[in-house]
Amino acid sequence: MSYRKENSETVVVKSTDFLDNKETLSESPSKMQIFVKIPIRRKTLRQEIDPTDTIEIIKSNVEKLEGIPLDNQRVVYDGVNLQNEKSLLFYNITDKSTLYLLLG
Repeated sequence: MSYRKENSETVVVKSTDFLDNKETLSESPSKMQIFVKIPIRRKTLRQEIDPTDTIEIIKSNVEKLEGIPLDNQRVVYDGVNLQNEKSLLFYNITDKSTLYLLLG
């Protein structure tokens, strides 16, 4: 997995398939960037992912970077709590969208 710190509040995460433990190395046209705001930490993570990636993959990235257990994370987009097994595509989340990560 690769991480790159851009500034004190933004960390870039390359998509990783944690379920198969395979790193995605190539940039494909289907890749997009999303932002995950973590208000309690005053931090925003930028993730480069595929629209078919699940919410669980996003949470796994956050767990690896921030140490927040996956089960303690709640991801919200447009006022909706997102389910782990659903994809970004399912929720119509597009390039440059911002998701909010809450605890609990």
